[in-house]
Amino acid sequence: MQSASSWQRFPTAGKNACIGWHILKASSGFYLDPHDCAVAKLARNERRDQHWVRQGIRAGIIKPDVVERRMTTAPFLDARERNRAAASLEIQAAWATAFQ
Repeated sequence: MQSASSWQRFPTAGKNACIGWHILKASSGFYLDPHDCAVAKLARNERRDQHWVRQGIRAGIIKPDVVERRMTTAPFLDARERNRAAASLEIQAAWATAFQ
């Protein structure tokens, strides 16, 4: 189980960062909102993370404008990391839409 402080690293902190699902009464689960996940991946900005974001945009699961809004409240390490993530989002969105 994650502590409250680790959840606060996402743009939409706490349980709002997760989307729940329930199957019958016995099973339930939560998964991270894909836009919040995209923000974290763009902050890390490794090649596989860029690919994940780009494919999410191509599939229509990730909306660049939503990611951009979430970036305004995300706790980046510094302005340099925030600027790099924003530039990467712009590149991934352009690449994803260029080949559709």
